[in-house]
Amino acid sequence: DMMKFYHDNSEIRHGEDTKNLDIGFQKKIIVGKFVDRERPTYTERYNEWLSELKGAKDESG
Repeated sequence: DMMKFYHDNSEIRHGEDTKNLDIGFQKKIIVGKFVDRERPTYTERYNEWLSELKGAKDESG
């Protein structure tokens, strides 16, 4: 029942400006790919952080 509800009440709009999107009572739920930018993954950032900590420890100790 829930899947049918979301299927029937969703509208795909890729690239839509997020300023034009809202969730309103009894309005369609807008879905899609709104932002596409390259960013490091959590694991990549975590490994960078560990490397920075190790470098700081090596310099001080």
